[in-house]
Amino acid sequence: RHIAGLGNIYADEALFLARIDPRRAAGSLSAQECRRLAEAVRKVLRDGLKDGGTTFRDYRNGAGESGHHQEHLYVYHREGKPCPVCGRPVEKTTVGGRGTHFCAHCQR
Repeated sequence: RHIAGLGNIYADEALFLARIDPRRAAGSLSAQECRRLAEAVRKVLRDGLKDGGTTFRDYRNGAGESGHHQEHLYVYHREGKPCPVCGRPVEKTTVGGRGTHFCAHCQR
């Protein structure tokens, strides 16, 4: 029911689904954008759990198996590759000291 925070992968993916530019200050979001973001967070977490997590290097679940969610990511770890919605290249920048992947066209 409650979460303390999101890692880079799920934060990037949720912001993409909610169509929110990750460079925006949280306090600038409208009530509608906050609702879209909350729903997007729920979706990316549900999808990540369904796919057994995201494995790029060494993540393993309790049974020692790799996850498969990396096969379904929209923007994370896709710098320079086409956005799945508009086809423009996914960009990477630094926000708050962390790498952030996004589509500058879709996430205005």
